[in-house]
Amino acid sequence: MLEFIKSLPWTAILSVVVTVFCFVFKHIFTTQIKPYIEDKGLSDACAVAVSAAEAAYGREHGAEKLEYALDMLKQQGWNVESKLVVSYIEAAWQDLDLFQCGSGLKDDE
Repeated sequence: MLEFIKSLPWTAILSVVVTVFCFVFKHIFTTQIKPYIEDKGLSDACAVAVSAAEAAYGREHGAEKLEYALDMLKQQGWNVESKLVVSYIEAAWQDLDLFQCGSGLKDDE
């Protein structure tokens, strides 16, 4: 039995195991981890852009604030023509609005 184990091509077996592991890791990374990281990055970038626009223009001035936020995101390399980016901006503004209403900074409209 010991001779059989010694005669196995361990280099080839290890090579196959490493190849399979790399394939599985790449699949998990590209289907699960990378989209999550990109999604989280876009969400955070939109929240910062919306907060910065709100700080720069204050209440009202919706069109100017939207343009400011879109410009910030464009400078960071996001595709501001994408419906996804616009949806994230709208969601970030909704979150900010809910926070302001909940904390008494703004009346419910």
